[in-house]
Amino acid sequence: MSRPYHGASRPAFGTLGGRFSLPKPLKLPTQDRAKFTVQALYDGFVRICVRDGWDAMSMRALADETGYAVGTLYEYFPNRDALLAGYVRHAIEARLELAREQACIPDLAPEERVARLVRAMLGIGHPGLPPLLPELAPHEHRIADAGRHRRMFDEIVDVWESAFAAGEATRDLSRDGVEQLVIGIWGAWRYALLVRPASDADDKLSRAIEHSARDSLRELLKVLPVRAVS
Repeated sequence: MSRPYHGASRPAFGTLGGRFSLPKPLKLPTQDRAKFTVQALYDGFVRICVRDGWDAMSMRALADETGYAVGTLYEYFPNRDALLAGYVRHAIEARLELAREQACIPDLAPEERVARLVRAMLGIGHPGLPPLLPELAPHEHRIADAGRHRRMFDEIVDVWESAFAAGEATRDLSRDGVEQLVIGIWGAWRYALLVRPASDADDKLSRAIEHSARDSLRELLKVLPVRAVS
């Protein structure tokens, strides 16, 4: 199993105005037993998608895979799209939690700080993170609109901005600069999920993105104003 992650208590995503809402979990687990159940469902979901592909994923298949009754699944997820939405949120929040733990601390050199952020988001050296599978990337349109993408992007930038604010050498980095880094790193990797068969375990690609992030940060820090010494 991937490591349990119990994320924020707010709803996974917002809704569209008008006649329908985008899919999302019916409820978030709060008790230990419910958290264990949802984690087991996510693990089964990943196994089916990796082994059999998205087309084989159904609520009945998940019930057979995990041993839970179909009715139990429907207590949390009304359909497989809602399960996908919940799982993607779960996987990204696990990465953000790891980024906070690894990079939102003082006394890190700038290059080490950005490297830790990249490793957390891409899963480099963290095999326990819930995988963001390339098999799922083509189905993202089923669960996300521009508003959801923007909210998730802002959450990632918030964490990265907090990480840079924790360092003496990077605390004056502007939000625009942080957004440039996130777009260059997260955007490149997410696009790779669409066009390459490899996943976030693709070490060669991940390392290339990490090196690019180090270079980009160095360029951004060159143009920061010199802080007056009091």
